[in-house]
Amino acid sequence: MQFKKKSFFYRSAFHALSQKEKLSQQRLKCTVHIVLPLLAAVLVAGSAYSIHAWTTQVHDAQLKLHQSAFLQTTAGMSPDGQPPLRFSLSDGPVSQKTSAANLLLAASMPPVKQRAAGLYVDDQFIGAVQSDEKLKSMLSNILQNAKDRNNCKDARFLNKIQIINREYRITSIATNDAMMVLLSGDREPVKSYTAARGDTVQSIAQKNGITQQSLAQANPNLSMQSLHPGDEIRLEPARKVLSIQTIRKEKETTNIPFQTESVPDDALFVGQMATKSKGSVGQKMTTYEVTYVNSAETSRKKLAEKQEKAPVAKVVQTGTKIRAGFATGCFLWPTPTLTEITSGYGPRWGSFHYGLDLSGPDAMGQPICAADGGTVIFSAFDDSGFGNHVIIDHGNGFISIYGHASKLLVKKGEKVAQGQLIALVGSTGFSTGPHCHFEVHKNGEKINPTNLVSINLMKTVSYLGRKTSAAQIQQMVDAARNTQKFSLSAYQQIQQQ
Repeated sequence: MQFKKKSFFYRSAFHALSQKEKLSQQRLKCTVHIVLPLLAAVLVAGSAYSIHAWTTQVHDAQLKLHQSAFLQTTAGMSPDGQPPLRFSLSDGPVSQKTSAANLLLAASMPPVKQRAAGLYVDDQFIGAVQSDEKLKSMLSNILQNAKDRNNCKDARFLNKIQIINREYRITSIATNDAMMVLLSGDREPVKSYTAARGDTVQSIAQKNGITQQSLAQANPNLSMQSLHPGDEIRLEPARKVLSIQTIRKEKETTNIPFQTESVPDDALFVGQMATKSKGSVGQKMTTYEVTYVNSAETSRKKLAEKQEKAPVAKVVQTGTKIRAGFATGCFLWPTPTLTEITSGYGPRWGSFHYGLDLSGPDAMGQPICAADGGTVIFSAFDDSGFGNHVIIDHGNGFISIYGHASKLLVKKGEKVAQGQLIALVGSTGFSTGPHCHFEVHKNGEKINPTNLVSINLMKTVSYLGRKTSAAQIQQMVDAARNTQKFSLSAYQQIQQQ
């Protein structure tokens, strides 16, 4: 009985220990699963930090090396001669063979120099090449290209060009191709403007404080009349490194305009014209000496001019025949052979004198002509004081009166032309001597004819307020004189019958 109790105790204790051991093993496994990943993460992070620190040290060493080399290269240059460069390091992997110590050691080395031919333009260092002969050849080729491009025999640099052989930092020595690129480029960046919707040449010029002309000159290859959004527009002309002047002779053929000649024609009425012969332009050849700078014209000088084809004048026939009854709108002096005004428009002898008395030496029998064309509405003697007189209605609100005639040569209802002979000077009616009383009415009102007629043809004016040129007046006078001759000839024939 006692043995059974001990055996049961031992089995119970062993079972308890077994359960406790199993629980400990489970806890150990959990701990391992948690701690091992954490420990691995810590080890990886530490390694990454070490690698990053070493990489950063090498990166900083590289940067110091490049900065040191750049400063040594540009230290001896003038501010204008220093190239506008910027160094940067890539984010790529660093070579395992390169150490920070080696990079820092290289940065402390003196700059490498080499003898070369340096080019200076207007005292500004452009760059250097290995051979001065090659540099001279480049400049010569540039001039030759300018001659070929402008088809001329004369080309030269406007700049001060210097080639100096000495030692230059190796970073300043360029290849031949790179030097050609430098020489053909701009001296400095050009200010530009990007066109937006609605922009015009005028608005762009106003925004930037420049003229439209300078804007067009800075953009010779851009159509300034059809701008599009996004167009890049230069605000100033590009300044090239080299200014090349070329001079050449140019010949230009231009037209010579023809003149128009007018010839009178008595077969045509006044105001009518006909072309007798057409004109043709001539041609002339002009030789210029034209100067260009970088292909842009700067001056033009005329050297010679030769006419190759003479112009032929256009001939126009101008009518001089006056149409009977046709009013021109201008009054001519009614007594072409009498030029004195013996009594003017105004108060006289206690009354008012409403016309002009025209007279002169040997006035009796001198011709009286129609001052303008129209219809005769009176031609007779009456007791009005005018004696024998003629009244002409010009059909435009104006009538004219010619009084004291010794003889009347037209009848009532007859159509007369300007300058036509209508009567002869006399002294009929209330008259103290031979003269012609000339009077003008406008819409029934007796007006002063002094400002409407003049013996000086150049002072003849349109009584209708129209503009009349000197040529028109002269043409009108010529036509009136022809009419006078015809009228006088007809009158003389009547007298001889």
